[in-house]
Amino acid sequence: MATAKPEEAAASVKTDTTVSNPQFLAAATSPMVQIINDPSLTPPSFSGTQNENCKEWLKYFVRYITLQKLSESAGIALFALLMKGTADTWFSSFSDADRADFQRITTLFEAKYDPAAISLWHRASELWSRNQKPQESVEEFYSDMTRRANEVNVTADMTRYALMRGLRPELRTYVLQQNPTTTTALLEAAKIAEATIF
Repeated sequence: MATAKPEEAAASVKTDTTVSNPQFLAAATSPMVQIINDPSLTPPSFSGTQNENCKEWLKYFVRYITLQKLSESAGIALFALLMKGTADTWFSSFSDADRADFQRITTLFEAKYDPAAISLWHRASELWSRNQKPQESVEEFYSDMTRRANEVNVTADMTRYALMRGLRPELRTYVLQQNPTTTTALLEAAKIAEATIF
């Protein structure tokens, strides 16, 4: 498989656009176009390790190819290029028919790289033992905990309890007094406590 960088692949698989149109040439230099073509937005490679979240990776990948308006074949080409290590070996074993169908590829990808049951248990355990770090904002803590809860399909109530348990003690006291009944209410109460205390 080619060893070109992901950003080079992104550039090479974009759909063709007629550049003789003066309006297009003017638009191509606009800040929005420059942002869309920023190489740092290209999805990272995927190696199939336990530390990688296949659903998060795939969600971002689909957003990226949608933003870039890539054709199905171009999206598949970029997907193939981003597979590294054991993931590349896995993708290379596909039949030509499977390799030509993006929906089939994503289905096989999730089936292959969704966390195993033992891994889910470990992630659920980490959710319940995760504490807010001293310099971590409430917003950062909430975002990370919500992502972790989604990974293991935890209910909204259980997510709220895990959030409450992990808050720094000086914030938790105030939040408990507010008795939030949703994760959104908990977040707002914790942000108020954070702004008041610090």
